[in-house]
Amino acid sequence: MKENKIGVSFRNGASFRSIDEWKSALMTLPDTSFCELIRSILGNIKTPFNKQRLLNDLINFLSRDEIKKNIAAYINEQDHKIIAALALLGEPVSGELGTFFIGEFSPEELHALVINLEERLIIYRIREEGRQRLALNPVLEHVLAPFIADTRCFFNSFRDEISCKAEGAAIPSGKTMAALIL
Repeated sequence: MKENKIGVSFRNGASFRSIDEWKSALMTLPDTSFCELIRSILGNIKTPFNKQRLLNDLINFLSRDEIKKNIAAYINEQDHKIIAALALLGEPVSGELGTFFIGEFSPEELHALVINLEERLIIYRIREEGRQRLALNPVLEHVLAPFIADTRCFFNSFRDEISCKAEGAAIPSGKTMAALIL
């Protein structure tokens, strides 16, 4: 296993934090946000509630085969690009992700896509060294691994990104070269 710049281990070319770190990040949400999130996935919450028990229920729900298949089925091309970029960039802060997608998504579009992935529990935010990083949900590692491994999503518009031609050979744009180098 290799480690990226923030010390998260790589497995199969992608970084996933431990499930305990994911749970810890969700536990830090304000009660209202936490309850809204759980309610949107699991339905009504009986009070008094226990965050730890609710998180275990959420993990059990997300671990069901039919749920994993549904999550994978609803990952579209834009979602795929963001998921692959998060793995490629090693849990970037929002600004780094925005820079990666300059010219492809406006800041507003990217923000909406990230929020949508968070609401679907595919990604989450983790605070580290005073910065919020975007991370992949470790509970969904087996669902997300094929999307991470398939980086062709970055090259779909390769023909459109040709910046010049030299003796009949296409020279890719800076973004394409950055993806190749990383």
